[in-house]
Amino acid sequence: MNVGAGITVVGLTADDAGGTREVFRETLRQGVAPRRQLREAGFRASRLPHVTSDADDAVLVYEVTSLPASSRTPCAHATEKADLVRQRLAAYAVVTSERGVLLTRLSQTTGRPGLWILPGGGVDAGEHPAEAVVREVWEEAGQDVELGELVDVSSSHRVGIGRGDVVEDFHAVRLLFTASCSQPSEPVVHDVGGSTESAAWFSIADAVDPEAPGYPEGGMASWALDAVRAFADMP
Repeated sequence: MNVGAGITVVGLTADDAGGTREVFRETLRQGVAPRRQLREAGFRASRLPHVTSDADDAVLVYEVTSLPASSRTPCAHATEKADLVRQRLAAYAVVTSERGVLLTRLSQTTGRPGLWILPGGGVDAGEHPAEAVVREVWEEAGQDVELGELVDVSSSHRVGIGRGDVVEDFHAVRLLFTASCSQPSEPVVHDVGGSTESAAWFSIADAVDPEAPGYPEGGMASWALDAVRAFADMP
């Protein structure tokens, strides 16, 4: 599929019967992080949501508590005019095995060819983000994985010149999972001609240290480096 998933943000709070009730549901606004949107509406969100899917949308379900009115901070919205407005939900994984951590190298079709990132990519409309990760790891590296936990949700927003010299308002939301590979093999890129040029296993010690002799040539995206470092620090 070529159509990306939309993003719905949901807030649940405890009710008097010991269950939960829905107190917030909105489409994620362009350029606004999910937890920031909840905060603007008067809710403090749990750090990590439960992720599910509903029709064409991915749904981020947060446990929330109400904030006092004095703590509600309006979101700052971009005012620049853009030729193209784009929001993208993507899911990635820190994939580990006896061979180390799996990384993928961006191809010439991307804006940063040669840079190493985590395997993963865009979530298709109607696709559960967890299914997207498993699919992307196979397409980009030819590895079967067992998905672990959601460990982070990040959001970035920029307005600037994009491909085709148009002004693009781009909002990226990344879901980061852990995953394990019990039968690692030499990585093979199945999605030839896509965003991945190659894939490789690296020792975790090399991947977290830019000064190490075995650090990925061409460097790692900062968010991917931070993710591997956070994994290495997990108990």
